[in-house]
Amino acid sequence: MDYIEDVLKVAVSCQSWKYKNKLPLFMIDKYDIKKVKIGNIDTIFLFVKSSLDSIPVLKKHISKIQKLECLPVVFVLKSNIRTFIEYLIQEGISFIVPYKQIYLPFMGMMLKDNYNFTDNDKFLPSTQVVLFYYFYKQEKKLYIKEIIKYTGFSGMTITRAIRQLEQTGYFFLEKASTQKILCSKYSPKELYEQLSSYLISPVRKIKYVSSIEIDKKSLCLSGLSALSSMTMINPDLVECFAVKDNLSKWKGSDILLNPLNQVKIEIWKYSPFILAKDNIVDPLSLIMTLKNENDERIQEAVESLLKKVW
Repeated sequence: MDYIEDVLKVAVSCQSWKYKNKLPLFMIDKYDIKKVKIGNIDTIFLFVKSSLDSIPVLKKHISKIQKLECLPVVFVLKSNIRTFIEYLIQEGISFIVPYKQIYLPFMGMMLKDNYNFTDNDKFLPSTQVVLFYYFYKQEKKLYIKEIIKYTGFSGMTITRAIRQLEQTGYFFLEKASTQKILCSKYSPKELYEQLSSYLISPVRKIKYVSSIEIDKKSLCLSGLSALSSMTMINPDLVECFAVKDNLSKWKGSDILLNPLNQVKIEIWKYSPFILAKDNIVDPLSLIMTLKNENDERIQEAVESLLKKVW
């Protein structure tokens, strides 16, 4: 509790919670539960003993506790895995990572110490889109207003993406009058080399569908089909397209059944159209979809494509 007192400059007291034994056993095993007074505000602290559950499960845990005593619930975490922290903030779930970060929306408070990415951290899909757009602009300064207009993301989504980029230590924000500007001292190539371990494949799922079921003009060319249009590699027999739609509207299979009349559909974590040109996915997103391919021909083509980007 010393950390909270030092940061918030208020008295903090802790005691056992009298309703603890009315909770299900699995919750008692999962959390060390305390009633904590922060200044003049009573709260329930859940000290997480092991790994966290999913967001929907955490909400159920909060509900069970607040049915017994209607107080703000705060999760105390052992580490701040960046992507999960972003989702907690998005859902308004209070948490503390001692000596790292405090998020208490019921007090109107979010404080964080300096945060350094680790090898386990990955960018949010929106962060990757913003980063790639920054690369393609080939400028060291980019107005936030322009990013919002180009990507179509909400202001809140852009705020989370910019925050992640700042936390890498390679980006910072400047202000010009009322405008905010995303800046970096490094070139796009230098940034790519430093941040490549945080990049993700945009592909969420793959499905194979009959070619007569789709309108190719409404899709983005992806995979080897896109790579062959950008490099000297030969296209695959099965055409590949990218979408950010619900694939349930198409009949299909999870495996290729007939290469003569099926196409490969990638469902992406972000819209491929944001960065695409002429209905072909952008080079960097394409490279992310192919980075785990073991075929030497593909890797040579990917390296060739990456050189063209810079």
